[in-house]
Order: sequence, then structure tokens, then C-alpha cells
Amino acid sequence: MKEREEVKRCIDEQLEHIQFTKQKEVLKRTHPKTAREKWVAWMNQEMTVPVVPVTSVAALLLVINMMVGDSPTQTNQLVEVGGNVYYKHVVEGRGLEGES
Repeated sequence: MKEREEVKRCIDEQLEHIQFTKQKEVLKRTHPKTAREKWVAWMNQEMTVPVVPVTSVAALLLVINMMVGDSPTQTNQLVEVGGNVYYKHVVEGRGLEGES
């Protein structure tokens, strides 16, 4: 126990000329009181994102979206009318069939 007290006394002697002037600011950051201060403290934390689980979930969601996604109801068939090539649904919608 004497060794700890000796170390503490030595540190106190070395640091007695140093004054801490921004105590209120440090306490405000380390112990936030208002909701805004808590939000700023939370957003200031360092976060780590695991790469493998995040990318695997993203890939899984992409595959599911591609499988479930709406497939086109019309097939893109090409039709030749008057020497020109059109999509069949365009020809049917404009009535170009009789122009040949």
C-alpha cells in the first residue's frame, strides 16, 4: 500500500503546476444531459460493420428481389411491317398491321 501512496504523491508533485481549464466542456461531452447532447455523443461513437454478414444479406435480398420481381407480361416479339421491324405490342397498339 505504501508503494501506491508513494506513486500517487510523486504524480501529484509532478502535475501540481498543470491546471485543467476545460473541465465543464469535457464533463458535458462525457456525461450528456440533454437529448441533443446524447444524440451527438451517440453519433460520435466509432462503429464497426462486419463485412461478410452485411454483404451476404445484401446479396440474398438482391437475389430474392430478382426472383420475386415482376416479370414482363408482354414478350418482345419482333414483327416486320412495310419493310420495317417493330415490336408486336407497338404494332397492335397503333394499328400498323394493315399498312403492308
